[in-house]
Amino acid sequence: MIELIKDLLNIREEKILYRKDTPYNNIVVIDDGKKIKLILDSTYNLHSVLVRGSLFTGSYWDVCALLALLMCANIKNSSIIILGFGGGSVSRIIKHIFPNIKVVGVDIDKHVLFVAKQFFNSSADLLVVSEFSSFLETVKRKFSVIFIDVFQKATVPYSLFEEHIWELIFQKTNYGFIVNTISTIQSEDIVDASKKFFPKVKVLKSPESSNYIVFGIKSAEVNIMNILEQNFLYVRKTLENKFEKSQILNNEITDILATLDYIFESIKYL
Repeated sequence: MIELIKDLLNIREEKILYRKDTPYNNIVVIDDGKKIKLILDSTYNLHSVLVRGSLFTGSYWDVCALLALLMCANIKNSSIIILGFGGGSVSRIIKHIFPNIKVVGVDIDKHVLFVAKQFFNSSADLLVVSEFSSFLETVKRKFSVIFIDVFQKATVPYSLFEEHIWELIFQKTNYGFIVNTISTIQSEDIVDASKKFFPKVKVLKSPESSNYIVFGIKSAEVNIMNILEQNFLYVRKTLENKFEKSQILNNEITDILATLDYIFESIKYL
């Protein structure tokens, strides 16, 4: 009876699975019985979530993962780099749907990468300990999509508004970028900083959280919408096929396909 009342009132007893203070973060991993949550600072903002019995998170990580796939899923030898890997929520979604897409995760804190593997079932082809701008300056290869989810407490670092960073991002991506922010001001500042290098930039409001996601397409070709539409149809078909084969995913098909449609409708007006 007590457990039933707790469920009805949405009361969950939280258990701390891991705690460690590092030079970069105050890491706390919490299990509330339904979700495993990653907290990295005193703001108590969530930096990653693992929902038990679900591939998806019901928040901005789903939007970012699907948006990245819409940019490159149907392209040969696709690769996605995640700067600010955290618990790897975006990587887990991408690798489950498209295992052949190469994912590289970068985080300044080696203990965060340990937590990602230990508690969040994260999957990536390579994990690198590095500050994100230093990585962009030294890496030799290009990636299909660059996803940036870097925060200092509740704000994106100032370097993300500097021209030389956007020149590096432009040089190191073949198709486009995604940046997660948590305010309209931050997102509009990112738009202003990036538009010198990316001809098509837009802000997408996450429908299930307070996040604002900025994304830019590198190509200004007339047929870019045809390419994005092909990717959209390819991702949608792949999801539907996987839903049919998975008991867990089958329970999420309506919501996640609605999110995919919402993203594509936003892209159509680039």
